[in-house]
Amino acid sequence: MKRAILTALVPGAVGLISSIPYSKSSNFIEWWNSCKKPDWAPKSLYTYACMDALTITPVGYASYFIYKYGGGLNNALTALSLGLYGSNLMLCSASLSFMKKKDIKAVYYFSIAVHLTATGSAIIAYKINRCTGLLMVPYVLWTGFYTFTLYVMKNLNSEIKN
Repeated sequence: MKRAILTALVPGAVGLISSIPYSKSSNFIEWWNSCKKPDWAPKSLYTYACMDALTITPVGYASYFIYKYGGGLNNALTALSLGLYGSNLMLCSASLSFMKKKDIKAVYYFSIAVHLTATGSAIIAYKINRCTGLLMVPYVLWTGFYTFTLYVMKNLNSEIKN
Protein backbone atom coordinates (compact mmCIF):
# COMPACT_ATOMS: atom_id res chain seq x y z
CA MET A 1 0.00 0.00 0.00
CA LYS A 2 2.90 2.34 0.77
CA ARG A 3 4.24 1.94 -2.78
CA ALA A 4 0.83 2.69 -4.26
CA ILE A 5 0.61 5.92 -2.27
CA LEU A 6 4.13 6.92 -3.27
CA THR A 7 3.38 6.36 -6.96
CA ALA A 8 0.26 8.53 -6.59
CA LEU A 9 2.55 11.36 -5.47
CA VAL A 10 4.93 11.06 -8.46
CA PRO A 11 2.88 13.10 -10.99
CA GLY A 12 2.35 15.90 -8.49
CA ALA A 13 6.03 15.93 -7.63
CA VAL A 14 7.00 16.04 -11.31
CA GLY A 15 4.56 18.89 -11.89
CA LEU A 16 5.80 20.80 -8.87
CA ILE A 17 9.47 20.36 -9.74
CA SER A 18 8.95 21.30 -13.39
CA SER A 19 6.98 24.42 -12.46
CA ILE A 20 9.58 25.79 -10.00
CA PRO A 21 11.58 27.66 -12.69
CA TYR A 22 8.38 29.42 -13.77
CA SER A 23 6.92 30.14 -10.33
CA LYS A 24 8.59 33.54 -9.95
CA SER A 25 7.47 34.77 -13.35
CA SER A 26 3.94 36.09 -13.52
CA ASN A 27 4.49 37.15 -17.13
CA PHE A 28 3.02 34.01 -18.72
CA ILE A 29 0.18 33.93 -16.17
CA GLU A 30 -0.78 37.45 -17.22
CA TRP A 31 -0.51 36.38 -20.86
CA TRP A 32 -2.78 33.37 -20.23
CA ASN A 33 -5.32 35.52 -18.41
CA SER A 34 -5.30 38.04 -21.28
CA CYS A 35 -5.96 35.39 -23.95
CA LYS A 36 -9.49 35.11 -25.27
CA LYS A 37 -11.21 31.98 -23.99
CA PRO A 38 -14.53 30.39 -24.85
CA ASP A 39 -17.37 31.29 -22.48
CA TRP A 40 -17.64 27.71 -21.22
CA ALA A 41 -13.94 27.38 -20.33
CA PRO A 42 -12.38 28.16 -16.95
CA LYS A 43 -10.63 31.52 -17.05
CA SER A 44 -7.91 31.14 -14.43
CA LEU A 45 -4.69 29.21 -15.01
CA TYR A 46 -4.92 28.10 -11.38
CA THR A 47 -8.16 26.26 -12.14
CA TYR A 48 -6.36 24.28 -14.82
CA ALA A 49 -3.48 23.53 -12.44
CA CYS A 50 -5.88 22.28 -9.76
CA MET A 51 -7.73 20.09 -12.25
CA ASP A 52 -4.42 18.71 -13.49
CA ALA A 53 -3.43 17.75 -9.95
CA LEU A 54 -6.83 16.25 -9.10
CA THR A 55 -7.05 14.15 -12.25
CA ILE A 56 -3.44 12.99 -12.59
CA THR A 57 -3.03 11.80 -8.99
CA PRO A 58 -5.17 8.68 -9.62
CA VAL A 59 -3.05 8.03 -12.73
CA GLY A 60 0.03 7.84 -10.53
CA TYR A 61 -1.84 5.43 -8.26
CA ALA A 62 -2.92 3.41 -11.30
CA SER A 63 0.68 3.16 -12.53
CA TYR A 64 1.52 1.06 -9.48
CA PHE A 65 -1.31 -1.34 -10.26
CA ILE A 66 -0.36 -1.49 -13.93
CA TYR A 67 3.07 -2.68 -12.82
CA LYS A 68 1.70 -5.00 -10.13
CA TYR A 69 -1.08 -6.68 -12.14
CA GLY A 70 0.68 -6.45 -15.48
CA GLY A 71 3.54 -8.71 -14.48
CA GLY A 72 6.26 -6.08 -14.27
CA LEU A 73 8.25 -4.60 -17.11
CA ASN A 74 8.82 -8.03 -18.68
CA ASN A 75 5.25 -7.84 -20.01
CA ALA A 76 5.12 -5.84 -23.25
CA LEU A 77 1.70 -4.30 -22.48
CA THR A 78 2.84 -3.18 -19.04
CA ALA A 79 6.02 -1.67 -20.43
CA LEU A 80 4.07 0.12 -23.17
CA SER A 81 1.45 1.50 -20.78
CA LEU A 82 4.07 2.73 -18.30
CA GLY A 83 6.18 4.10 -21.17
CA LEU A 84 3.22 6.12 -22.41
CA TYR A 85 2.57 7.31 -18.86
CA GLY A 86 6.21 8.41 -18.48
CA SER A 87 6.08 10.13 -21.87
CA ASN A 88 2.92 11.89 -20.74
CA LEU A 89 4.66 13.27 -17.66
CA MET A 90 7.60 14.48 -19.76
CA LEU A 91 5.31 16.16 -22.30
CA CYS A 92 3.40 17.91 -19.51
CA SER A 93 6.66 19.24 -18.10
CA ALA A 94 7.96 20.34 -21.50
CA SER A 95 4.76 22.18 -22.37
CA LEU A 96 5.44 24.68 -19.57
CA SER A 97 8.32 26.17 -21.55
CA PHE A 98 5.92 26.96 -24.41
CA MET A 99 3.56 28.62 -21.95
CA LYS A 100 6.44 30.85 -20.90
CA LYS A 101 7.17 31.64 -24.56
CA LYS A 102 3.48 32.51 -24.98
CA ASP A 103 3.13 30.13 -27.91
CA ILE A 104 -0.48 28.94 -27.82
CA LYS A 105 -0.08 26.83 -30.97
CA ALA A 106 2.80 24.87 -29.45
CA VAL A 107 0.88 24.43 -26.18
CA TYR A 108 -2.07 23.16 -28.21
CA TYR A 109 0.08 20.66 -30.15
CA PHE A 110 1.70 19.47 -26.92
CA SER A 111 -1.77 19.03 -25.41
CA ILE A 112 -2.70 16.74 -28.30
CA ALA A 113 0.33 14.58 -27.51
CA VAL A 114 -0.49 14.66 -23.78
CA HIS A 115 -4.06 13.56 -24.49
CA LEU A 116 -3.00 10.79 -26.88
CA THR A 117 -0.38 9.37 -24.50
CA ALA A 118 -2.89 9.49 -21.62
CA THR A 119 -5.53 7.77 -23.74
CA GLY A 120 -3.13 5.09 -24.97
CA SER A 121 -1.88 4.37 -21.47
CA ALA A 122 -5.45 4.15 -20.13
CA ILE A 123 -6.62 1.78 -22.87
CA ILE A 124 -3.70 -0.55 -22.28
CA ALA A 125 -4.14 -0.27 -18.50
CA TYR A 126 -7.78 -1.27 -18.92
CA LYS A 127 -6.66 -4.40 -20.77
CA ILE A 128 -4.32 -5.23 -17.89
CA ASN A 129 -6.80 -4.50 -15.09
CA ARG A 130 -10.27 -2.98 -15.54
CA CYS A 131 -10.23 -0.93 -12.32
CA THR A 132 -6.79 0.46 -13.12
CA GLY A 133 -7.93 1.65 -16.53
CA LEU A 134 -11.00 3.28 -15.00
CA LEU A 135 -8.80 5.21 -12.54
CA MET A 136 -7.29 6.94 -15.56
CA VAL A 137 -10.58 8.01 -17.17
CA PRO A 138 -10.88 11.40 -15.37
CA TYR A 139 -7.41 12.39 -16.59
CA VAL A 140 -8.17 11.29 -20.15
CA LEU A 141 -11.41 13.30 -20.12
CA TRP A 142 -9.67 16.33 -18.60
CA THR A 143 -6.82 16.28 -21.15
CA GLY A 144 -9.40 15.96 -23.93
CA PHE A 145 -11.33 18.94 -22.58
CA TYR A 146 -8.11 20.93 -22.19
CA THR A 147 -7.02 20.09 -25.74
CA PHE A 148 -10.38 21.16 -27.15
CA THR A 149 -10.24 24.37 -25.08
CA LEU A 150 -6.77 25.12 -26.47
CA TYR A 151 -7.99 24.44 -30.01
CA VAL A 152 -10.72 27.05 -29.58
CA MET A 153 -8.31 29.45 -27.87
CA LYS A 154 -5.78 29.02 -30.68
CA ASN A 155 -8.44 30.07 -33.17
CA LEU A 156 -9.76 32.93 -31.02
CA ASN A 157 -6.26 34.32 -30.47
CA SER A 158 -4.77 33.70 -33.91
CA GLU A 159 -4.25 37.42 -34.49
CA ILE A 160 -2.59 37.99 -31.09
CA LYS A 161 1.19 37.85 -31.04
CA ASN A 162 3.40 37.90 -27.93
